[in-house]
Amino acid sequence: MKRHYAVILLALLPLLMFAKLPDAGMSLFPGGNSSISRNPAYPLLNIIGRFYEAEHWKDIDKYDYIYHEEGSFHVNKVIEQEMDYGIFDWVAHTIHEISYNDDMKVVEILTGTPDGEGINPVSRFEVGYTDDGNLDFANLYRRDDTGDLVPAMFFDFVLEQDGFCGTYATMFMNGTTIYAKIEIGLDDQGRMISETTSVSIDQENWQIQEKTEHTFHADDSTTFQDMMDYFNSKWALNYIIGFAEMPGMRSGRMDYNYDDGEWLPKKKYEYSHQDGKKIDEIESSYEDGDWQVQRKKLFSYNDYGDLATEINQLPNDAGGFDDNYKYDYTYDTETSTEDNVQTPASDIAINAWPTPFKDKINLRIDSKEPSTLSLEIYNLKGQLVNKLQTQGKGETTWNGKDMQGRDLPAGIYLLKASSDKAFATQKMIKLK
Repeated sequence: MKRHYAVILLALLPLLMFAKLPDAGMSLFPGGNSSISRNPAYPLLNIIGRFYEAEHWKDIDKYDYIYHEEGSFHVNKVIEQEMDYGIFDWVAHTIHEISYNDDMKVVEILTGTPDGEGINPVSRFEVGYTDDGNLDFANLYRRDDTGDLVPAMFFDFVLEQDGFCGTYATMFMNGTTIYAKIEIGLDDQGRMISETTSVSIDQENWQIQEKTEHTFHADDSTTFQDMMDYFNSKWALNYIIGFAEMPGMRSGRMDYNYDDGEWLPKKKYEYSHQDGKKIDEIESSYEDGDWQVQRKKLFSYNDYGDLATEINQLPNDAGGFDDNYKYDYTYDTETSTEDNVQTPASDIAINAWPTPFKDKINLRIDSKEPSTLSLEIYNLKGQLVNKLQTQGKGETTWNGKDMQGRDLPAGIYLLKASSDKAFATQKMIKLK
C-alpha cells in the first residue's frame, strides 16, 4: 500500500534530458543544489546570474519571484529573463504560473512564453496528494508539433514496509515507452544514504544502471519527517524551477555507474559547513583511474542568515580556481513571513527591542499570572540554545549567547515564554 510517496521524486528529473541509457544521471539530490542552508524568514525576490568576463561580472539571466499574497512563501509566478545587450534591458523568455489547493500545496504549474499579460503554455505539470497530505503522483505534459499537450513523464511513489523508498516513472520518448525505478536506502535516523536506479522497457526485465551514496556531517540532525516535509511542500517548485533548499547537512556524495557486474566511480561531491550552513562544494570526476577536480562552489550568507551569493569556480593551471559564474540572491527584508504568535495573547505578551539586534536584546514580559515564567530560546532547527527566567511581569535581556556562554551565529531565534497555563512566542533576529 502506498504511503509517504514524495521522498525520491527528484531522482528522475534528468531522464527528461537524456535519451541514451544507461548513464541517465538520475539522482534525488543533484550535485550543486543540495543542502544549501537558508533562513526562511523573508521572501526571495530575485536571483541574478552573472558571468565573469574580462575581470568584470556580466549580467546574464534573472529569476523574479512573485508571491501568492504579501508576506507569503507561496510563490504565484516565477519569471525567467535574459539580459539583452542590444537594448540593455531584461527580456522575459519563460513564465511559470503556480496554482495551489486549499492546503497551499502545489497542484499545477504551467510553463510557457509571455503572451501579452499572460502565458502561452508549452508544458503542464500536475500534482496529486493522498488524503493525509503526502504526494501521490505527478504528471508532466509537453506540447507537441500539433499544439496538444501530450504525456511526457508520469511518476508514482512508494515507501516499502522494510524501510526502502521506491519510485516508478513512465517516460514517453519519440514513440517509445521507458520505465524506471529507484530504490532508496535509509539509515537509522531516517536519512537517505543510497539510491539505486534500474530501467526497463517491459517492466519485467530490469537493468541496474547507477547508484548514488550520501554521507552526512556529524552534527546533522535531519530526520525522515524533515525530508517528507520538504517534498510535500517544496518539491514541485524545485522540480520545475529549482533553487529550493533541501534538508540535511551532507558531507559527501558519490556517483557510480553499473557496468558488467561492477560499480565504477563516476563523480563525487565534497561539502564543507560552518555554523550549520554549507560554505563550499567541490565536484570531481573519475578519469583514467584518478579523481580530477571539475569545479568548486562557494556560498556566502547575509546578516539574516539567508543565502546571498553562490560563486562557481573552475580550476586553473596554477592549481587554484578562477571565478566563472555566480548567482546573487535578493530578499524582501522589510516583510517577514513569520508573524509573531502569541497563544493566548490575553494571558502573556512579549515585547522585544531592538530588532534586529547585535549584542543585546531587551525583553519585556507581561502576564496575568504572578508565577515565574520559563523563557526558552530555540534556533530554527528547534534546538534549545538558552534559558532565562522572569516573574509574571518584568524585563530581562539576552546577549545572544548559548547556555555555555558561547556566541551564537547570526540568524533567527524563537523566544518561548510559558507558564503552567499559557505560552507565547516571539521571533528575534540576531545580526553579525
